[in-house]
Amino acid sequence: MLRVIMRIFFNTIVCLVVISGYVSAQQTGATPTTGTADIEKMMQSAVSAGNADLLKSDAMAVDNVINPSEYHIGPGDILALQLLSGTAIEQLLAVTPENSILLPRLGEVSLVGKTLAQAKDTILKIIQKRNPNATASVTLRKPRICYVTIKGNVAMPGTYSLPASMKVSTAIKLASQKSTTASAASAGQNTPKNSPSESDRLLSKSTGMSSYVARNIIVRHSDGTSETADIEKAIATGTTALDPLLRESDEIFVPYESGASPTITISGAVQSPRVLAFKKGDKASFLLKSGYGFTENARPNGVYLIQNGVKRQLKTNEKLQLTEPDFELQPGSAIIAEQDAPLTGLKQGIVEVTGNVQSPGAYSIEQNTTRLREVIEQAGGFTDQAYLPLAYILRREYVKNSAEEDDRSERALQYTDLVPEDTARFIHHTKDRRPIVSCDMAAAFTRKSEADNVQLQDGDVIVVPSNPQRVFVYGQVNKPGYMAFTPGKTMEWYIEQAGGFATGAEKSLARIIKGRTKVWSTGGDNVFVESGDEIYAPPPTIKPIGYEIQNYTLLVTAIGALLGVAGFIYNVYLNSSK
Repeated sequence: MLRVIMRIFFNTIVCLVVISGYVSAQQTGATPTTGTADIEKMMQSAVSAGNADLLKSDAMAVDNVINPSEYHIGPGDILALQLLSGTAIEQLLAVTPENSILLPRLGEVSLVGKTLAQAKDTILKIIQKRNPNATASVTLRKPRICYVTIKGNVAMPGTYSLPASMKVSTAIKLASQKSTTASAASAGQNTPKNSPSESDRLLSKSTGMSSYVARNIIVRHSDGTSETADIEKAIATGTTALDPLLRESDEIFVPYESGASPTITISGAVQSPRVLAFKKGDKASFLLKSGYGFTENARPNGVYLIQNGVKRQLKTNEKLQLTEPDFELQPGSAIIAEQDAPLTGLKQGIVEVTGNVQSPGAYSIEQNTTRLREVIEQAGGFTDQAYLPLAYILRREYVKNSAEEDDRSERALQYTDLVPEDTARFIHHTKDRRPIVSCDMAAAFTRKSEADNVQLQDGDVIVVPSNPQRVFVYGQVNKPGYMAFTPGKTMEWYIEQAGGFATGAEKSLARIIKGRTKVWSTGGDNVFVESGDEIYAPPPTIKPIGYEIQNYTLLVTAIGALLGVAGFIYNVYLNSSK
């Protein structure tokens, strides 16, 4: 009887607990928690709420996959610890300013001087020591942000806040831009002025730096150690350790170009012919990888090494990989991949026709054979809006990089005999020149000029604009601005329509600026302005202080000299007549 009473009492208590939990759940809108699984869910929710606080900051862009053996743990890193026994729970662990973490129920664990791989190993050993049956994993959940100082040969030296997961090469790219998107505090340094040599123009397709600079970047760490980043080799060989990850308080020094540094070369039938700065320990495999494979016209078994004046064949496979024992190179070593016989019959090319033709688009040509009129015929001819005096042809130019383009005029002046004034004008004209083909399309089509019916090349772009029906008159005129185009009128007529010359205008220097070529032309009765042209009437010439005095002084000196000579001749004449 007593047992029956005790059982009824126990069941009543259980029912009351269940009902109480249900009522509480109805009031709060939650599911009643009556079992072990529900309690674990509550614990996991609490952990997730704490984890969310650690991940609230903005995400940073990444530029690579982190190698755990190369990433050094530092204050601010967020690690994720996942325990797989029972219900999987992820616990986020923030690395403290002391470079340690707090493991739940296990205490503080120091991670000073450890890489991510070493930190993982340390944490897992501690957990397994406490519970040999535990199954756990550790990963980097979010890298820290650290201050890095970049000095030397960059456009924007200074101190930057960057993620520790970023490579040195990416940090340098940011500092090499005139306007960087990174959060930077300027160090107050001006962009250095240097005069790079011709080898500085041999830029890496991947780094944007000269080979010498890319292979000799110094990275100094806060613990007193330093290392040399070799970005060229890191890219070619895939050795990520040569392009290290950032650490807090790193100082990155980007060197200036050294024109006297020795080089090694790979050339010929390779995808990327290169001249690289030589470093002791460079091997043939590295130089071959820097070529990024053969071109289609590479000759089989045609790879040769020239070293110390001796040429020998190298054994490589179809991927330009060395199949014989590797060996070190010497300064000046060169690898040449010989080309097969030139392929014949491959003379096809593509030109583009844009603007006022019946069928704009791309058209196939035979290089240096197909002429302008043939392509326009393929395009269906011109529309009624086409204006040939402004039409032109652009030709594709090969320029290695923007620095070479900017330096074109300076190199061209190496052996000039121009005076300084003409030199400055030449530099300006060279930098602003357009890659147009010498062709007057109006003459080619209206006057059937064969000289202007030019042969086309692959990549040419034929531009046929519409008639703008206007002329722009500006400078020292009374009513400058746009005017409606009237055919068959001269420069003088348009200037009169613009109110005539203003006071002080240098009338003799007024010029027509042609719309297509931008060439300046003098006016005249037989020189007619075309639609799209500009007319410029210059203001009074600005003369330096003392210019008039110098002119008068020279004039007086010349007159005095002439009078002196005349007097001398007269005296000689008088003496000879006596």
